[in-house]
Amino acid sequence: MTWSPLATETLSALVEHDSRQTIELDFDAAADVAPDATGRAVNDVLLEAERRGWIVGQRDEGDGSIAWWSTLRLTVDGLRGLGDWPPAGREHELGVWDDGHWGRRARPLLESLHAKPPAHGFYLTPVGEETTRWLEWTAALLLLEAGLISGRIGDDGVDTLRITPEGAHALDPTPRNPLHVAQAKLRSGAPVDAIITAVLALGGRLKEIAADRGVPVTHTDGRPLTLMKLSVNLREAGAYDETDRAQIEAWLKLRNDLVHPDGTAVGDARVAAVIQSIGVFLDEHP
Repeated sequence: MTWSPLATETLSALVEHDSRQTIELDFDAAADVAPDATGRAVNDVLLEAERRGWIVGQRDEGDGSIAWWSTLRLTVDGLRGLGDWPPAGREHELGVWDDGHWGRRARPLLESLHAKPPAHGFYLTPVGEETTRWLEWTAALLLLEAGLISGRIGDDGVDTLRITPEGAHALDPTPRNPLHVAQAKLRSGAPVDAIITAVLALGGRLKEIAADRGVPVTHTDGRPLTLMKLSVNLREAGAYDETDRAQIEAWLKLRNDLVHPDGTAVGDARVAAVIQSIGVFLDEHP
């Protein structure tokens, strides 16, 4: 679904929505969340957003002219669609999400939970408290949904709350295994970034092998060799066999096909297989 102005206006109004407050939509009257639209139009937006997994909540309808939405909030996918939440694996990067829900609510809560974990791992549901505390509770649910914290949700709150490795990385983006980064980029819908990251890791390892073998990584005039040419030279130097060289050539060709598409479709499954194969090569050639 392309974000229409009405969809953007309606869902943006839910970013800071207190989920305790029920939204009443009179189908023939202007809606509070989008005054220029009727309740029916806003209700249609919410139904589509619910179908897409952008919101969660409870809907009830009267005589066909009115609807009520309760316990309503945006999901992580909905916030990402608005630019209010970063893609998976890129939480530590600067982006428009720093001015959105992520930067205002979720990240500060994640930092607080990391610096001062709740006693005995219990994060309690607010009871009869102000809107700010309920917005914090919504942020906790979103952190759980995004996999940045873990725990069991019960009637009283979250039990055995922990910061996950992904959550820790969001706060401390120290260098990680580049292939894990590549896999995260692929999961977030960025196959080009994923394959580029994986090939960068491969290139770094080829240069290390070259240094160990005394194989030059540049031309005589100082220009760097392409990874394809470097791989050929390493094969000739006995660093690995022809099977490895042919495999590296195929990986580099896939990278080129994704970066400079020629009409040939490259599916995510194939990219994932290449990332895994590069990982095997790196393990076999430390």
